[in-house]
Amino acid sequence: MILKRKFFATLLLSSASLAAFAGGIFTNTNQSIHFLRNVARDASMEIDAVYTNPAGVSFLKDNGFQFSLNSQTVWQTRTISANYAPFAANANHPLNPNYDYKGETFVPVLPSVMGAWKKDRWAVSGFFGIVGGGGSAEFDNGLPSLEAPISTIMGLATPLAGIDPAWGFNQYRIETMEMTGSSMVYGVQLGASYQIIENMLSGYVGGRVAIARNKNKGEIEDIRVNSGGSWTSAPVFFGSIMSDPRFLFFPAALQEGVAKAAAGTSNKELDNYQTGTGFAPIIGADFKMGNLNIGAKYEFRTHIEMTNHTDKDVIVGVNPDGTPITMFPDGSKVNGDMPAYLALGASYLFFDKLVVSAGYHFYDDKNAKYAKDKQQYIDKGMQEYLIGAEYRFNEKFLVSAGYQISRTGATDAYQSDMSFSLNSSTLGLGCAYNFTEKIRLNVAYMTTFYKPWEKTSPSFYGTPVSGTETFDRTNNVFGIGLDFRL
Repeated sequence: MILKRKFFATLLLSSASLAAFAGGIFTNTNQSIHFLRNVARDASMEIDAVYTNPAGVSFLKDNGFQFSLNSQTVWQTRTISANYAPFAANANHPLNPNYDYKGETFVPVLPSVMGAWKKDRWAVSGFFGIVGGGGSAEFDNGLPSLEAPISTIMGLATPLAGIDPAWGFNQYRIETMEMTGSSMVYGVQLGASYQIIENMLSGYVGGRVAIARNKNKGEIEDIRVNSGGSWTSAPVFFGSIMSDPRFLFFPAALQEGVAKAAAGTSNKELDNYQTGTGFAPIIGADFKMGNLNIGAKYEFRTHIEMTNHTDKDVIVGVNPDGTPITMFPDGSKVNGDMPAYLALGASYLFFDKLVVSAGYHFYDDKNAKYAKDKQQYIDKGMQEYLIGAEYRFNEKFLVSAGYQISRTGATDAYQSDMSFSLNSSTLGLGCAYNFTEKIRLNVAYMTTFYKPWEKTSPSFYGTPVSGTETFDRTNNVFGIGLDFRL
């Protein structure tokens, strides 16, 4: 039999930080190739300002229509290195409690479109992109949180063998652990900017509609135990023990353990779809004097309440009245906010060739509402510090680079295999080439370096045994875009 153990972690659905390719825990800020080649774009007065500095759109060089089309290709990995004693009984890695669970994400196209129309001191701008989610993670060997509850059945081996040697077992295996998921939060933004003081001060008022769509479908099947050298279906094995007359004379704790093992090792199937919509007002300001430009933007919290549409669900507990508790009850609601977001930036032009820029971002995660109330485990929101430079060789060609430092506000209690946020630093670089005065090509590459986070849990994912995990990630993005004026 071919062993199948794939797990596709849903990004927004499971509250995983994988959703954010650059930016906060749940916010994608890499919405243009300009950002990839120089992350400090918060004082931009080019077409990418539609997203990064919308008040600056009124300072675009020319009147008329301008557009930016962008496509990014993203490669990511997530690695959870677990040290958990019961994992040594897994037949796929026997006698080894240390195991790496690695997930991979590949997004071939992450698109965004920006457009603006400028007339003297006025400008109207719009944006479409994936502002949250946008991918999935494929774990070929499961996740610790899925395997840990199953592995604890090994704690029953010794007392059962003490009653009857035929009930002894020394290993387990999972033939199928498969889950497919996807998450997308589409953003549609529209607003207007106006030069309150001509060529000096501009303001912006607008808003963004967020449309969230999540899918989750999977199964865990055919869990087996090795009893006397023979692999036996675990629920059948424990069910036969429960039907034995001697079961009535077991200690109460052992009876409960066997009953839980029979239920916990049964086949499980999930088929779930979630939908939700939210809206966030956006305001901004831009101040320009000579070669100095300062931009500011504030996005209010996007409240998104997701509705579950569930055909098949997984039982995770029992209510006092005996009714089952399921993972995604059909018709129930779950929070999926995007946090309020503040961006500040400044840029300065030297010698008509070199632009140096800096920025600061704050995500108010603490006051958002996330699934399972994860926001309560955040001391403060994520903060980012950005610097960048752009050098223009001539009228046609320029190069740029930027560096971003991200400091997560998440605590140890926040971190889990489905939802972890790490401190990181990001480097982006690229170039732009003007084919004509109206057409520019942008090309860039970005990579992120993460600081691993180690967490020890006295009760590993609700089990009675302690365990340690080390969380790590990688992130690489290539992008190509086209700016043009009509």
